[in-house]
Amino acid sequence: MPAVPEVAGSWVGPVLSLLDVRVARLGEWRAEGAMILGGRFARLSYRGPTGVGELTVGHHREDNVWTIGWMDTSLLDTEWLVLRGSGEQAHAEGTWWTGSSGPRWEWTIRVTAEADDLGIEMSSRSPEGRAELALRAQLRRVGSGPA
Repeated sequence: MPAVPEVAGSWVGPVLSLLDVRVARLGEWRAEGAMILGGRFARLSYRGPTGVGELTVGHHREDNVWTIGWMDTSLLDTEWLVLRGSGEQAHAEGTWWTGSSGPRWEWTIRVTAEADDLGIEMSSRSPEGRAELALRAQLRRVGSGPA
C-alpha cells in the first residue's frame, strides 16, 4: 500500500523552472520538510529561483487517493491549488486559473521519494491539449535523515 513520502529534514537540489513560459530558470531549491498530524501528511516548504512555496501531500489509504495542496509566490498569487489522484506514488491532477478570461488549464504534480532523494515534477496542459513541463526539482536530503 502506498505511503506518504517521508520528507522530514532539510533538502537541497537543482530545479528547472518553466513556470514563466517566457524564460527557463535553472537554480537551486532549499527546502524544509516535516511529517505532520502523526505522519498522515508530508509538508515541504521551499525557497528558490521562483520564489517560495509549500507542498502538502496526503494519502487516503482506504480509497488509494492522493491529495496534494500547493501554494507559491510565483504562479498562484492568492490561489491554493488542491489536486487529487490515485496510484502507487504521489500523483495528483486538477485545474488552475491562468488569470485570463479563458478556460482553466490542467495541472499535474508528481512527488517521488526514495531514501534521501526527493523528486517533484509539475506539468500543465492547455485547453487545446498541449502538455508542457512546468517544473522539475531533484532534491537530496542534507544532514541526518528522518527522526
